[in-house]
Amino acid sequence: MILIFFAVALLITIIFSFMDYQRKLNRQLYELSKRLDQIQGGFTYSLSNSLWKIDDEQTKIILESILRQQDIQLVKVTHRGEEILSLGEPVDEDYAIKRTYPLTINFAAKTEYIGDLEITATDRHMRSLMSEELLGYIQVEFLKVIVFIIFSVLFLKLIITRHIETITEFFRKNNIYESQKKLILNREYELWKGNSEDDLDELVYSINSMVEKLHEELQVRKKTEKELTQINESLEKRVEEKTKQLLESDRIEAVVEMSAGVAHEVNSPLSVVYGLNRRINKMIKKGDVDIDALKKVSVMLESSVKRIFSITNALYMLSDVTNSNSQRQVHLEKMIDESMKGIVEVFKSSVGRIDYLYHQLPKSILISKTMFYQLLYILVYLRAKAMESQNEHSWIRIEFSQADNQILITCYDNGAKLEGEERGALLDPFKSIALRDRGSLLMLGTFASLVNKLGAKLNFVDSNKSIFVQVRIPYGEDL
Repeated sequence: MILIFFAVALLITIIFSFMDYQRKLNRQLYELSKRLDQIQGGFTYSLSNSLWKIDDEQTKIILESILRQQDIQLVKVTHRGEEILSLGEPVDEDYAIKRTYPLTINFAAKTEYIGDLEITATDRHMRSLMSEELLGYIQVEFLKVIVFIIFSVLFLKLIITRHIETITEFFRKNNIYESQKKLILNREYELWKGNSEDDLDELVYSINSMVEKLHEELQVRKKTEKELTQINESLEKRVEEKTKQLLESDRIEAVVEMSAGVAHEVNSPLSVVYGLNRRINKMIKKGDVDIDALKKVSVMLESSVKRIFSITNALYMLSDVTNSNSQRQVHLEKMIDESMKGIVEVFKSSVGRIDYLYHQLPKSILISKTMFYQLLYILVYLRAKAMESQNEHSWIRIEFSQADNQILITCYDNGAKLEGEERGALLDPFKSIALRDRGSLLMLGTFASLVNKLGAKLNFVDSNKSIFVQVRIPYGEDL
């Protein structure tokens, strides 16, 4: 601001200086014009007489007298364009001021033309003097502006800015939470102040009053904040306890629901084993042992036992949490085959057909095999519950692919369409109590937790007016 003020003041000074320069220059030119006009009355008559008498010496004296006039540089006497006599030096046309006066004489009642007097003056010297005067004037004004600004800055520093700095330091260093220090300005150098209060005194009083009230208000708020923190901690503990109770309740409900389905799946191959065992006993009692029949029974027993093992292995993988977070390099296609084989057996009676396919997968990846299996299991479980009619027409298809260093698991099915609330529940299973079906909260929460632990992202693919689930799992480098 000081620089701007200085520049504006200097600019105004220069403008007015040039205006004054032009005014004085015009005045000097006017005086020069008057002096040239006076030459006509003071010299032309005597010069005409000397020329008529052919008195060259007198003519020269008169011309020298004219030349000695201020600012006149050249005088000539010409006759019809021819130069008769000339004194002085040529003048630059840019600075030349010319006058021409006719020279005549009265003779025998007639006016005889003798010649012309040409006078050339210059304003160069005049302009030079005026420029020097202008430069000196600008220098003086420049110094006056500088001195004025210096004293103005010192004056502002003394009466205003030093008090502003004191007020700024007061707010910067004073902790209004703990201190009630008052603001005091040092005004002992202000001799003109007297005993009366001014605006700065009113400002200091207002600041101290405001700080005092603010300190009291902050103390009250601090106390209230502390009480609210204690209440909040108490509420958090109660919410945590209720959440544990809710999760435990949902866990029991989910386990009961899953146990019923698993028991049904296990009972089916066990019934086959039981029936085949009775058939073998009958053959033994009759003593009629048919080797070919025994081979067929053995094959059927082996198939049923393998199915039972697939179901129990799947349950073991689902319940194993000891090493669920440990990652290792696994053969991806082999892991998918093993995982889906057990899942198909578990949900064989719940879903009419479960298919899976994979293409363009990396050979091996770094991942937790247990968490991968648990993610697939819960995904199929959630979509199996969405089937409108659990019969031979229900189906689930899971596609495995890769893109941008991610494993894409996309689940298609003909179950109920995922609505907005259901998608929100998958992303945030504990958001709404109204979305809690029997045992679903635990499964939704577990699914969301597994997605998070694998560092994956959950997407919803809108295809043919149906919403399908897609999980994108980042994987490590191939071997």
